[in-house]
Amino acid sequence: MAALSLKNVQFRWRRDQPLTLDIDAFEVESGERLFLHGASGSGKSTLLNIVSAVLAPERGSVQCLGREISTLGSRERD
Repeated sequence: MAALSLKNVQFRWRRDQPLTLDIDAFEVESGERLFLHGASGSGKSTLLNIVSAVLAPERGSVQCLGREISTLGSRERD
């Protein structure tokens, strides 16, 4: 099981704007290291905010250790 798994995740700031993020599938295994690199405005901070459940994706699934993060309470997310 992946430590972090995103499937069909989409996010946009406003409905009349293009997608900021459009991720078909992405996984990070436990103990794996990751470096996010990209130009300003490319969605790095948005991705981190979605993974930490500060933002909710427009659609798709974000799981941490097999649990959907949108179903976790604030204490569990912390």
